[in-house]
Amino acid sequence: SVAGQQFKHAFRVLRPADRSPLIQPMLATPGHSSYPAGHAAQSHLLKDVLVNLLGIGAASERYGQLDRLADRIAENRIVAGLHYPIDNKEGKFLGEELAKFFVAQSAVANSPLAWLWKQARNET
Repeated sequence: SVAGQQFKHAFRVLRPADRSPLIQPMLATPGHSSYPAGHAAQSHLLKDVLVNLLGIGAASERYGQLDRLADRIAENRIVAGLHYPIDNKEGKFLGEELAKFFVAQSAVANSPLAWLWKQARNET
């Protein structure tokens, strides 16, 4: 996401493999910084948008499934040697905050996002 890249460029946190030759990532290491984790931000943003669009309650099993899936997507990037746990924590926070922003903007009458949100709801 554009927001995540802005933070990555500002903080410039080296990836684990850039700090130690003993770390051998399972995947190709992206050329940008580690913090915050973009996959964590994107997966939690998508989870929260889907929860809102589909009207899924936080106590429901579907919510739990989506939340666990978003966490697993992020965790796999740590296991692969691409991120630190703090990257995921803050990436998740970023994604959840962006979702709140988009949900709030979708309620603004006559906004392009409100129109798009309505179209998405009609498809669910």
